[in-house]
Amino acid sequence: MDAIRALITVGVAAVVLLNQALLPTSEQIASADFSPIANSGFLLGTLYLSALLLGMAEVLRDNGAQTLMPTVVDKSQLEKANGRLWGAEMVMNSFVGPPLGGLLLAVAFSLPFSSTPPPLPFRRRWSPHSPVRFEPAARSKRRLSSS
Repeated sequence: MDAIRALITVGVAAVVLLNQALLPTSEQIASADFSPIANSGFLLGTLYLSALLLGMAEVLRDNGAQTLMPTVVDKSQLEKANGRLWGAEMVMNSFVGPPLGGLLLAVAFSLPFSSTPPPLPFRRRWSPHSPVRFEPAARSKRRLSSS
């Protein structure tokens, strides 16, 4: 069931990637200067269908794991196996999933900014050759007096 969920996710990504040229840019969205895209109904339908299929796959996977447990485990070990199954799912959904998702988002959001400027060792090497020189302003000899 997890493979089916992965295929659905890859399918949605492929549909968006194939229609990427028709989607508005972030500048167009920020300025509200874009017309509705031609196949917006198809993209929205794909999104709705994938959400429906992913939700159904989640329910089917959870119920299937619970239903098939007696065929895999001896009756004397059933309670322990069921506890381990739900314990592992609870740990993954509550403790591992959110930090991992946050890490993936942080990396994805920082990639555009980290790939544009040259890395720090190269910046230090290139900075003496910069055509612009910044000199500190001449200090005034006049002192402020407090009265």
